[in-house]
Amino acid sequence: MPPRIAVTGSLAYDTISTFDQAFEALLVPEKLHELSVCFVVSSKERHFGGTAGNIAYNLALLKEPATILAGAGHDFGDYRKHLESLGVDLSAIRVSPDLPLASATIISDVRGHQICEFYPGAMGKGLKPGITALQNVELVLIAPDDPAWMMEYVDLCKQFGKRYFFDPGQALGRFTPEQLLHAIEGAEGVFLNDYELELLKRSTGYTEEQLFPLSRIFIVTYGEKGSKILEGGRVVEVPIATPTRVLEPTGCGDAYRAGFLKGYLEGRELLVCGEMGALLATYVVEQKGTQNHAFSPKEFERRFEEVFGKSL
Repeated sequence: MPPRIAVTGSLAYDTISTFDQAFEALLVPEKLHELSVCFVVSSKERHFGGTAGNIAYNLALLKEPATILAGAGHDFGDYRKHLESLGVDLSAIRVSPDLPLASATIISDVRGHQICEFYPGAMGKGLKPGITALQNVELVLIAPDDPAWMMEYVDLCKQFGKRYFFDPGQALGRFTPEQLLHAIEGAEGVFLNDYELELLKRSTGYTEEQLFPLSRIFIVTYGEKGSKILEGGRVVEVPIATPTRVLEPTGCGDAYRAGFLKGYLEGRELLVCGEMGALLATYVVEQKGTQNHAFSPKEFERRFEEVFGKSL
């Protein structure tokens, strides 16, 4: 069966490090204009990552293999085998012979706060959007990428009448206010965390009351405080799924999106969609790396019932 969902964004190798204090311990607020700091980390590991790769991996665990629309580098070989083994459709990926895969260097402190350096590498280089791939799916997630490419995907979705979710993420600050409003208006949904919501309001000059009606739904995550789904005048409060341990938060937002979208494709209630996202995010927090957790659909259903007291 062809994929029902296409995911855009990045494919990257993540280098994840752990700083055993709070970042604030080495920051002097009145000296930030002269910032020179070194975080000595206690661990450093390389993992498969990138927004498109992470989301597709989590969808595959839920038996919803996606089509990835992204740029890859000449060092994509190992990552390709990893994704193909899960049934992810890579036919729309374009590989650059000259540039490496994108890379992210992420440092997390004891409070779960993060500092990230991102090198785009082959992301988007020489690509033409996978028009055929977009036409053949039911739903598109436009995840963080080069803003110009993200806007091209927005326009293609509007052109073909495809339902899409817009997820600007850490690229949000690189959009113009006009681009953000164009992407949000008519979207099936918009994913943001609470910080990104404030940045969106500042960038556009719009209040929440002005922004929320532009998209069918808004999904706003609040870390350990859970998430909110806003539909019309209704607010759905979604709790977290308490983890058995907290090792590393990188990639939990991508997992939330995958869990939510799996439920959404199945026509489930918004609360259940959010709970599926929350549980999948918890699997990531309990491991180091964004794609090192695993479960069968039955195991996911069993844990969902244990956490939320109802059956999938």
